[in-house]
Amino acid sequence: MKRARQKLKTHRSLLAAAIRVLGSAGNFSAISLREVTKIAGIVPAAFYRHFNNMDELGVELVDYSFKPLRRMLKEIRQKPYGASRLLVETVDAYLTYVKLHRKFFIFLSRERSGGLPPVRSAIRHELSEIAKELSEDLLKIPRFRNLSEEDVLTIAALVIDTMISSTDLALDLPPGQSAEETTLHLETQRKLRLIFLGAQSWAKLKKPTLE
Repeated sequence: MKRARQKLKTHRSLLAAAIRVLGSAGNFSAISLREVTKIAGIVPAAFYRHFNNMDELGVELVDYSFKPLRRMLKEIRQKPYGASRLLVETVDAYLTYVKLHRKFFIFLSRERSGGLPPVRSAIRHELSEIAKELSEDLLKIPRFRNLSEEDVLTIAALVIDTMISSTDLALDLPPGQSAEETTLHLETQRKLRLIFLGAQSWAKLKKPTLE
C-alpha cells in the first residue's frame, strides 16, 4: 500500500513537473524527459515506470487537465437554474476556472493547433466528449426536442467553439485587468445567448430549412 501511494505521488509529480517546464519551454514537444524528471526529483530511468514515452505523458496531461473541468461543467448543468442564470453561471465558472488553472489552459491552447499528433488527438477527443455531454443535456430540454441529435450536437459544438475563443482571449489578458475580464464574461454570455436564441428559432420550425 505504501509503495502504491509513493508511485501515485511520483506519477503526479511528473505531471506537475511537465506543466512547470511548459511555462518556460513553450510547446510540449520542446521539453525533454530529463527536464521533467529533474524537477520531479527522480532519475530519468524511473520515468519509464510511469510512461512509455513523452507522448504518453502528454496524452495523460490532457486527461488530467480536462477531467475536473468536465465534472465541474456537468455539476453546474445539473443545478435547478433557469436558462439565463445557467448560462451566466457556466460562463463565469468556466472563465474563473481558466484563470485559476492558467498553465493547464496555456498547454491546451498551444497543443490544440501545433502540438504532437497524439496530444492533439487527445484534446480533440476531450472537446468532442464535452460537446457530446452538453448535447445530451440539451436534448432533455423541451424546446430542443424538435431537433435531431445531429442538430443539437452541432449547437453544442458551436458553444464549445465560442468557449475556446474566449479561453484564448482570457489567456491573453494581463493579470489584474478586472474591467477587461468583466467585458469578456459579458461578451461570451452574449454570444452564447445568440447561439441558443437561434437554436430555439430553428427548433420551432417543423421542417428546419435555410430556404
